[in-house]
Amino acid sequence: MAATLLGFSFASPFDKSKAKAKIGNEGAEDKKEDEMRELRLRNKRLLQQLEESRRQQAQMRAELEETRVRLLTLREAEERLCTQLGEFEAESVEQARAYHQEIISLTERLKHAEHLISAANNDIQRRR
Repeated sequence: MAATLLGFSFASPFDKSKAKAKIGNEGAEDKKEDEMRELRLRNKRLLQQLEESRRQQAQMRAELEETRVRLLTLREAEERLCTQLGEFEAESVEQARAYHQEIISLTERLKHAEHLISAANNDIQRRR
């Protein structure tokens, strides 16, 4: 206990250890406050990183969806092109068969005409 004399208080030698303990406690409390401040700051940074990561993830999902839609569109276009190509191939085969038949027909007509010309030449030579 502090002694008082004429309104002044004097610390007893026993109070010094209490004062040192109080100062020691204040140092420990300051250290805890610093640690808490550092933890709050670190927590804030981690939350910011988490938010940034979530934003990037959402952006990547949107890009993935856009790519998926483009892929589906390209697949549909590929199917249409394959169908058209098949139709063109079938048409070209039909045309090739028709041309082949026309060539065969013209060849037969040419042979017949050559045969007639040859027979006419033979008639002309016999008459001479």
